[in-house]
Amino acid sequence: MKKKIGLISYYKDPNYGTVYQAYALAKAISNLGHQCEYIQYEPIYKTPIALIRIKKLVKDVLTRIGVYKHPETEVSFLKSNDFRVFRKNFDSFVKNNIPVSKRLYFIDDISYSANEYDLFVVGSDQTWSPQMNSNPHTLNFLSFVDDVKKKRSYAPSIGTTHISAEYLDVLKHHLSTFEFLSCREFLNSSLLEKELQKKVQYVIDPTLLLTASEWASISKPTKLPAKYILVYLLGAKQCILEFAENISKQTGLPLYYVVSRPEYLTKDHALVNLTPESMLYALQNATCVITDSFHGTVFSVNFNTNFYSFAKRAGGEGVYDNDRIMDFLSVIGLQERFVADDQQREFSSVNFSEANKILLNLRTISQKYLHGIVE
Repeated sequence: MKKKIGLISYYKDPNYGTVYQAYALAKAISNLGHQCEYIQYEPIYKTPIALIRIKKLVKDVLTRIGVYKHPETEVSFLKSNDFRVFRKNFDSFVKNNIPVSKRLYFIDDISYSANEYDLFVVGSDQTWSPQMNSNPHTLNFLSFVDDVKKKRSYAPSIGTTHISAEYLDVLKHHLSTFEFLSCREFLNSSLLEKELQKKVQYVIDPTLLLTASEWASISKPTKLPAKYILVYLLGAKQCILEFAENISKQTGLPLYYVVSRPEYLTKDHALVNLTPESMLYALQNATCVITDSFHGTVFSVNFNTNFYSFAKRAGGEGVYDNDRIMDFLSVIGLQERFVADDQQREFSSVNFSEANKILLNLRTISQKYLHGIVE
């Protein structure tokens, strides 16, 4: 029987991984014959929507003339004029590819959505990370849903494999009410299963539910040479830039930088305002990808593109979101493609044969789990 499924995840941020995982989960569920959509939600108390829009318009105008400054965050630069077209490209991708509820919910009326959907699925990205759940009005634990049989999850990430005792207690409290549980990190799946005394299925990121050819079907060509090295960094560690320059010298291939931060706007061969569709093309056709992005790594594996992966943040293992790439690479047997800070390597191609077999098996297991939780 066809079901209407409410999805909870991050889907509209101007970040390639965010929109890809949102697209992929919705696509995988719709492929099973069900209707699904991401629930629009603002963690504030309800005010007239017109007033919200007016406030936003006033803030935008005051920002442009320098009277108002958005609160500083790690990605505040995305609100700057340099990234205006970049933001529009992501808005367009979401509008054209990701199903979203027509209704916008707020803290005081989100409970009404419980009657609008047959099931709720908390999706991937870092929906169970401590950083994303500091707001008590988060939807990531489905606390607005009273019927526990409606509560499921597909591949939420905790963002780290080093979970504090305090946050583990938070997870145990909320997740004990879920009918079906899964997690994107292998180590965290095992830990939660032990702590909760209930099955927590390890599943792959939803982007891996779709094959390389399925992703290629929505990609769009962009002007690039026949051979190039793609540098896709969410952080700004100098050691990674030095590594990329060394690989470029070894291979004689040019470096093309995905402009995901202001630091890369001035680079030679800067790929400014690369759309999500063209980013797929750039990842698939690169000779090598150098990245500190989880999804940069995942897509390199899915496309069988040579790659080297790094931790985004300084501090090594245990630092928030530094562990998740190694967790994934260890599962598919490609942990040697993870590079420690200040380490240099001789360029080598990846043998994907065993990793492809492992990924095919994991895709089968994950698709079976997804089918089971929405039927």
